[in-house]
Amino acid sequence: MDKEQNIQKKLDQVQEKYMEKEWLEKKEIEEEKKEMQEENDINKRIIKVKINRYPNTISGVYLYENEEFVVMLNNPVDYVIDGIYFINKNYIKNIETDQDIISNKILLHKASLYNTDNMNFSNLKKILQHLLNKQQLIEFYLDKQSYTLIGRIISIDNEVIKVNLVDTQSSFLKKEKISCNKIRVLAIDTDYVDALEWYSKHKE
Repeated sequence: MDKEQNIQKKLDQVQEKYMEKEWLEKKEIEEEKKEMQEENDINKRIIKVKINRYPNTISGVYLYENEEFVVMLNNPVDYVIDGIYFINKNYIKNIETDQDIISNKILLHKASLYNTDNMNFSNLKKILQHLLNKQQLIEFYLDKQSYTLIGRIISIDNEVIKVNLVDTQSSFLKKEKISCNKIRVLAIDTDYVDALEWYSKHKE
């Protein structure tokens, strides 16, 4: 009987240590997530980006940047957030931080509610591959701010992507090759693009 009790006691001790280890690991993961979130919150700010040959600055909530692009939530007017913008650093003339207290408070709050999960890419190739895999509509800004191309990426070949362009009725227009180094801005999840996406699935 004593032997069985000793065995059970040892089993209980092992189980207790395992549960303690599991709890500590879970707590450590939660603390890491909290630190990452706090770091992201600190980095988030309202910026105004001036792009070469574009008459108007692009305003929005800074998310992060890699070697090639600055990524932000677009703020087209007042306190509205409309889509995610990937801005090519090669065409950025300057970036200013917006110091307006009200704008910062409202837009940073709205940004915290915006789903930007899985949007942290280290370079353009990974951004394009993600968009190719998702097959979502993208708005391409090239040399003119007033004119954009909208379509889905169908292939990526070194420094050129092939895109199925759509018109304002979300109908297939033509295939177009776009040189990656000519892309000034990639815009996704905007109201306009989302509306075309929805219409393309419900028009028939």
